[in-house]
Amino acid sequence: MGAPPALLWLLPGLLLLLLPPPGKGDSEPQCNLYALPGCPRNFNPVCGTDGKTYPNECVLCSTNREEKRSVQISYKGSCS
Repeated sequence: MGAPPALLWLLPGLLLLLLPPPGKGDSEPQCNLYALPGCPRNFNPVCGTDGKTYPNECVLCSTNREEKRSVQISYKGSCS
């Protein structure tokens, strides 16, 4: 016989609880990609762990460098 039906629903549900929500969770910006002394003007906002919205990841990295900070990306998109 196969597994009980309740077990077939329980296991995937438990696995989903272990995964972080999509687009959430602090992550380090990839500042090594932005070594040039200027940032592109593309608007691809990220929300920093300081609660500020940055126009893109490069601007966050540049601000970190200039202000000797280590703000990470809280999530992609504008801060609420």
